[in-house]
This record gives sequence, C-alpha cells and structure tokens, in this order.
Amino acid sequence: MRVFWEKFRPPQYSLTQEQLSSLKRQVAVCIPAHNEETVLESAIAAITTQIPGQQIYVVSDGSHDATAAIARRLNCSVLELSSGRGKARALEQLIKKFSLLAKYRYILFIDADTELEPYFVKHALGLFTHEPEVAAIAAYAIPIWENRRHISLQNFIAAYRTKLYAILQIFLMYGQTWKYCNINAVIPGFAAMYPTRVLRKLDLVTPGIVIEDFNLAFQIHKKNLGWIAHFRAIAARYHDPVNFTDYSAQVRRWNVGFYQTIRKWGVWPSLFWIFTLLFSLEVALFSLVSLFAPLVFVTSIFFLIVQQFAGFNLFAMFSPYFIGYLEFIVSIVILDYALTVFIAVKNRAPMLLLWGIGFFLFNLINSWVLLISIPQGLLTRSTGRWVPAKRA
Repeated sequence: MRVFWEKFRPPQYSLTQEQLSSLKRQVAVCIPAHNEETVLESAIAAITTQIPGQQIYVVSDGSHDATAAIARRLNCSVLELSSGRGKARALEQLIKKFSLLAKYRYILFIDADTELEPYFVKHALGLFTHEPEVAAIAAYAIPIWENRRHISLQNFIAAYRTKLYAILQIFLMYGQTWKYCNINAVIPGFAAMYPTRVLRKLDLVTPGIVIEDFNLAFQIHKKNLGWIAHFRAIAARYHDPVNFTDYSAQVRRWNVGFYQTIRKWGVWPSLFWIFTLLFSLEVALFSLVSLFAPLVFVTSIFFLIVQQFAGFNLFAMFSPYFIGYLEFIVSIVILDYALTVFIAVKNRAPMLLLWGIGFFLFNLINSWVLLISIPQGLLTRSTGRWVPAKRA
C-alpha cells in the first residue's frame, strides 16, 4: 500500500539553501562513546560535512582510551563521565550539561561507529519541514562491509546482516512506518533524529531497560506523539560485530530490551499492539521451528542408515509426522535462500550467494538467543551499562 501511495505522492525533502542553512544551525548531534578511539574520528568526519563541529557533542562514558581527546581535537564539545553509566544515562547527562533541549530545535543521536550518508541531514530536515507530525526519524541502516571478497568471520557476519536488514527494512519496517498506519516498534539507536519538542516528553532513561531503541518507540506510540518516519533517502552506515560472541551479546541485548520495554509500558488497545503481538508470536514460532530443524535432519540421516544396513524402514512408522515436517523445513530453507538471491541481485552483492549457504547458523543463534531472552526480559532488570564490542 505504501509503495502504491508514494508512486503518486512521493515524500518531500526540498528546502531552499536559505532554509537549509537556517535549520542546520538548529541541530545538535549527540554521540555517546565508550572506548571508541578506533572509529570515532571517521564518524565525526562524516558528520562535519553536514553539521559543524561546534554543534557536535560527545559524551565519553568511562572511556580509558583517547576517545575524549579525539573529540576535542575535532572541535566537538565533550563531557567526560568518570564511570560507565550506560548509553541512555550518558546521553541524558550530555543533554543536561549543555542545555541542548533549550538551545536546539532538533537532536540527532548517532553511535560512535556510525557514518551518516552525505544527504542525511538535508533530507531529514526537509522531511521535518514538510511533515510536521513526524516525532522521530529512524535511519535506513547500511552495513559497512569492507573488502567483500575477503573470506573472514567479520565479512560472514556483515553479509548476514546485509541480507537481514534489507529484508526487515524492505518487507517490514517500510510498511510499518507508513504514516497512515505508524506501527513500527523500534527506533534503532545507531542513528535517530528527534524534534526537541518530542524529546521533552520522552523518558530517555528508564530504569531496568538495557537499551533505548524500543523504549523511545513505545513511548511515542503510547503518548500519541506522532509518526515514526523511515525512508531510504535518510540512511547511515554502521559497523557489525566481528565475532560470534559479540554478535550473540548484541542480539541478546536487543531481545532482552524488547521484552523489558513490554514489561515497563504494558499493552494498550491499538493497531500498534495488534501487529507487535503478531510479529512477536511469529518470531517465537519461527525460532522453535528453526531449533528443531537440525534434530529433524540428524534423525533423517539416522533413519536412512538404519534402512540401509538393517533393512528396517523407520520412515514408514513416523511418516505421518516426520516427512511432512521435514518437507516443511526444506521449504523454509529454500525460501530463505531465495530471499538471499533476491537481496544479492538487488544490492549487486554476488558474495551473498556464497555466504548465504551458511546463513542457517545465524537462524539457530538468533532462535536460541530469542527464546532464552524472553524470560530474561520479562523477569529481570538491567543497568544499561556499556558492554564494549571488539573492533577490527
């Protein structure tokens, strides 16, 4: 429906040069950082082509490296916190320290390893101008995938994320962020922009929730603050984890944060909650199916060996249940790889075709992490403190 609608009424980003220059002076960029000396400079370099360094504010939250020194050298305003307080609390301290809600009209939050696309700010400001009901802009995510032909675990993870994010953003997030339904449940914190009039009504720090991505989105919906926008033209690039340990930890934080947010804000009658509940059930069911798949595969091999050497056909005994489920699993695998082919062609990334053969491993990891995260999210509280990822 949204694709059809926007063919006739495409989004408007146009601004005169005078409007753009005036609005840019009303934007503050906030960067939370914890030991990010290896990536911070490239992130700031991408921003300063659009926003001057004097409007960039960096909070170094318990860093033990050159994070703060790099930010100062690049003419950013810096707040150093002596102990790690977590991303949301660090941002709250930064906003209060420099009175950003009073000084600026818009605040752009980006992670220290995020690199904005060249027209991010221009298009975001144009959208805010033409669509005053926008309460937040969730950036279109593009993985930073360097030296794609190199065989490495880091590229394996980046390849999977390239496919996953493309699917989620094309087939899910794009439709859910259409302003006439507005049911998207997350504002990815790696790059998100808010009017300060909206931020004044949000609780950036909510005790017990490990991440702010779902927390802020749920509040916008529950308080009816406006539309969460998402467009391909407003994009940013991000770094993926470089090993399975950090990858699993990141996925766990996201899942635990989602269920902690549900526990905090509850369920209320709304179109938003109907689709959020359906999506949650779908993902949980898919996780259970995925985890059973290896068991079914191993069992089928065992049945074939027994039939070959003992002449006893176990398939016949269990066929009413086993064969149908096996076919179902095979169908899912085929459809999943078909999506990989689609994204490889669309993104002109032929290496996805090779990496895609092993993507079932991520389905197993994601499924296991999701299922153990549900009770953790609903029953436990988190401090929100930093868990630094390894950098390449």
